[in-house]
Amino acid sequence: EKLDFCETCAVCKSHVRRISREPADRNVGVFEVLGLDFCGPMSVPSLGGRRYSLCAVDFRSRFMLHDAVRSKDEAPASFRRMLTTIRSLGHTVRRLRVDNDTVFLGAAFRNLLDEFNIAVEITAPYAHWQHGRIERQWTLV
Repeated sequence: EKLDFCETCAVCKSHVRRISREPADRNVGVFEVLGLDFCGPMSVPSLGGRRYSLCAVDFRSRFMLHDAVRSKDEAPASFRRMLTTIRSLGHTVRRLRVDNDTVFLGAAFRNLLDEFNIAVEITAPYAHWQHGRIERQWTLV
């Protein structure tokens, strides 16, 4: 169906909800809120042939969990391993903050979150400042 306005007008007139600069997520327990991001494909694969990187950052302690994977299809299995590691330490993930990567929006990943009873927070498209803590962590990996 034909829209009465151009796509550029729709993007320019859209608004992003104002993000508080207060560190509200520091009041949660260790591993209760995680940020998860995917990076890749890397131009040069690792020795094991892995071209993608999955990184989870705890918002309280800033502890990082990292896994290298061969393809985006391996992301749910990789995140499952991260969750079992966190559970073995005696912690429970309650919320997960992700960007709009297709991996995190897929059915396999959603089923994994439902299985572990994790609420998901999806940041707005092209709003990297909403996902700042995990984006800044890529400089450390």
